[in-house]
Amino acid sequence: MMTTTGERRQMTVVGRLSSVVILPATIRDLFDVHALERACFGPDAWDYFELTSILLFGRAVRMKAVADGKQVAVLVPTTILALQHYLTFGERLLPFPNMIFFLMNMIKGSLQDELDYFFKALRAEEISIRTVTKGAFTKARKKLSHQAFIELGRNLVSFFYTHFPCRKWKGFRLLAIDGSTGKVPRTKEVADHFGAWNPAKGDACPVARISQLFDALNGIVVDALIRPKEQGERLLAAEHMQQVKAGDLILLDRGYPAFWLFLFILSKQAHFCARVKTSWTEVRKFRNSGKKENSKTSLKWLTASRKFSFAADA
Repeated sequence: MMTTTGERRQMTVVGRLSSVVILPATIRDLFDVHALERACFGPDAWDYFELTSILLFGRAVRMKAVADGKQVAVLVPTTILALQHYLTFGERLLPFPNMIFFLMNMIKGSLQDELDYFFKALRAEEISIRTVTKGAFTKARKKLSHQAFIELGRNLVSFFYTHFPCRKWKGFRLLAIDGSTGKVPRTKEVADHFGAWNPAKGDACPVARISQLFDALNGIVVDALIRPKEQGERLLAAEHMQQVKAGDLILLDRGYPAFWLFLFILSKQAHFCARVKTSWTEVRKFRNSGKKENSKTSLKWLTASRKFSFAADA
């Protein structure tokens, strides 16, 4: 006989037993319990996953009856308690890979619906079973370091350049730098890190500065940064230089040009093409010359061995 306390679920076994011994049931009895389930209840038997939750979690009493060296009965928690253990076990279904895959899955619906659908697909089930609650997911997400996404992104970039052909322009890998600002959640921790800014209308809110180094021909984000808004876009551009290689051509919009940044790029044995404001002395002289193209070596603050080319906009 197999019984679950709190509900009527039993099967009478015909036969006489010489002796019966009552012992605690543990996870080591999983396969024997499953075999007994199948023998007693056929297609309605609990599967390994449900039996594991019953035998492994909680402080409920679990007993087994053994006769003639064989397991003949099991006493397990109520169905409700078993479900609670099942949900507890579900929280352990959020190891690092599952968490990352879920976050990369472009969540569009409600969090709980997306979790149910994700684990339904992951386990190839026809019917969605609530495996992980949104509360369990939130707790697990808080334990995930942001550094994980940085390392994963760099590994993906490295994988692309290692295994796929890289499109170039006249032998140059074209890397464009651009940035923006964006509002971030209004929490104390976020405000303390990014700082609060007062918009023209509305209440003060935390704002972050976002910057990316983008491979324009291959459509790859080589590097991405998010920092407090008070950090200028040039400083973030300088951080991107860690991912720049010799021979790269860096494309800069008119907000980036600075002598020190040009020198930094050259120190990486890379090149740059920048839109420069006409207030620069060298640019103003070139513009007044009437020429369409010219090379200068007078920017002594940078280097005496490099030539800087100016070209008029078409």
